[in-house]
Amino acid sequence: MRGAAATGVGPVPTISLMWGRLFGRGNGTAEPFVDDDPAVDDRPLRTARDLVRAGDWHAARDIVRAAGTDRELRGRRIGVLTTAAKESDGWLMAWLTAEPSSPDAAIIFAALLNDRAGDARGSASAAHTTREQFAAFGELSRAAHEASRRAVALAPDDPQPWIEIIYSQFATGDRNAFDEAVREALRRDPTYIRVHIAGVSFLCQKWFGSHERMFAAARTPAASAPPGSDLHILPVFGHIEYALTEYSFRERTPQSFAACRRYFQRPDVRHEVDACVARFRAGGPHTRLRSLTCLNWIAVAYTLGDRRAEAKAVFDEMLPYYTDAPSWGYFWGDSWVGFRDAWRWAQGHTRHPFTDR
Repeated sequence: MRGAAATGVGPVPTISLMWGRLFGRGNGTAEPFVDDDPAVDDRPLRTARDLVRAGDWHAARDIVRAAGTDRELRGRRIGVLTTAAKESDGWLMAWLTAEPSSPDAAIIFAALLNDRAGDARGSASAAHTTREQFAAFGELSRAAHEASRRAVALAPDDPQPWIEIIYSQFATGDRNAFDEAVREALRRDPTYIRVHIAGVSFLCQKWFGSHERMFAAARTPAASAPPGSDLHILPVFGHIEYALTEYSFRERTPQSFAACRRYFQRPDVRHEVDACVARFRAGGPHTRLRSLTCLNWIAVAYTLGDRRAEAKAVFDEMLPYYTDAPSWGYFWGDSWVGFRDAWRWAQGHTRHPFTDR
């Protein structure tokens, strides 16, 4: 899911985090020094995004083009620019007016509508979502679907518009439209992890699938992926979704946290997590830009599995960069609080963050 329904926490005040780290150590209030820019270590993207915020749509066009055929780099740049458009979309509207046949502008517009749809729905469960929220979710998702179809026409070889079509179906659960979008996206790039993340999310039990379908969607691409591929971590994502749905979706209590910990300490779950991580690591070092999503999933699994040393190593690998990973919010209710408290525990500042507040 996209937008607030996927995140549930706003931007992190980086300066306060720095002061927390400098003066909070040793008393259970230590905070990691983080750089929370979603551009991570892509310095050209940071520069372009700042120009875009000042109204220069040419900078957006040029930075996306510069990614060339690197799909993951291009996808992240589109994501960061979509976030910038949520803040102010005047530059995007100017780009669409000046270059109405630009596939990149069309894709960012479709992604923007999907994000707005998720924000309109909110992050609460269906039982705690109003009719008005559902109506806005549906209306914006339909608009996103139409915009995505236009992007498909402008970029027929690109899987990204089909990913946006997948996300536009979260309002309806249309399985035929979902199947078509997954099939077409994978036909264009079977190894693009963003396609698989969208598919696994749609097929999880809390949306329109089941545990069995979700794990199949995660394990099948992982089984055939080459050493080092991010696809190997998809089953870890599946375990996180399973634990959320089974133990922590309806309420977050010490008992539900304990149940999540027991699940991740099960020998079969631990074995699969270890096997996935080993295959992920087999390809050599990963850049932060490419693997933060996967590293966050690994850190969640290690934290819930009471594996302090392994969790600390992953936090050390991620920092100073922090991205708003929804998986932390699944169990703590707030992505930043979950990340911060798990980091404290991994550093030895506190007891386990999911049972001792």
